[in-house]
Amino acid sequence: MTDPQKKKISPYKPEPQHASLYKRLDKAFGMASGDYGLLKEGDRILVAMSGGKDSYTLFHLLKSFQQRVPFKYDVFPVTVNTGFGEFRANVEKIKEHLKTVYDSDLHIIEEDFPSIIDNHLTPGTRTCSFCARLRRGSLSTYCKSQNINKIALGHHADDVIESMLMSQLQNGRLWTQAPIYENTSNISIIRPLMNIYEAQIVEFAKIRQFPIIKCNCPSEGDPSHFRAVAKRLVQTLTEQVPSARQNLLATSKQVIKTMRIDNTKDDEL
Repeated sequence: MTDPQKKKISPYKPEPQHASLYKRLDKAFGMASGDYGLLKEGDRILVAMSGGKDSYTLFHLLKSFQQRVPFKYDVFPVTVNTGFGEFRANVEKIKEHLKTVYDSDLHIIEEDFPSIIDNHLTPGTRTCSFCARLRRGSLSTYCKSQNINKIALGHHADDVIESMLMSQLQNGRLWTQAPIYENTSNISIIRPLMNIYEAQIVEFAKIRQFPIIKCNCPSEGDPSHFRAVAKRLVQTLTEQVPSARQNLLATSKQVIKTMRIDNTKDDEL
């Protein structure tokens, strides 16, 4: 029987040995929000929950930031149940975690992407890119039905760096994922984790013991995907130049300042 006098431990208060990491994440998150105007009074923000470390970290930081800022915004965790393999069963793990730890209700959008992909995927098109467009459509449709004005995605600093390299190597142009842009449905897409490196998120996810799940897509973890190639390239560069990641992120931010946001070219979710 639960002791009614026992207080629930706040998920936002770190143990002393983890305080430094929490502080670094909070600072990086706050800087991205302030520098790019990601969060505003009255925002209704959908958090795209994939069940991976990035989306859990994004949700946690949005909720944590919500407790401290002098303005109000609402956060709505949403998962697109793609219909791949065991993902349907795994979605319940996300739902249970968010309810137990954050007292937040997960909304699940039911889809059947395998069937759609089988019937409509253009030959030569990567499953990942097509699936990303399907997810965008599902999330945007839900946002419009619920009067939600922003979608928060869990792309981090390494994603921004890799996207810049991919664009240069594949397309010969300077481009990367934008911290904020308005999609074709007039919904703002925001990336509050753009100052946070993947290694920090990996460490944070272990501390928080997030129940990580996979999407079970047939292309998941494909080492031939060009993003995986770019990731290996960044790692090789970092082994030769330890500050490579920081320097590449600084370059990416210069690119962001000058580029014209092209909604049709935005990277996959």
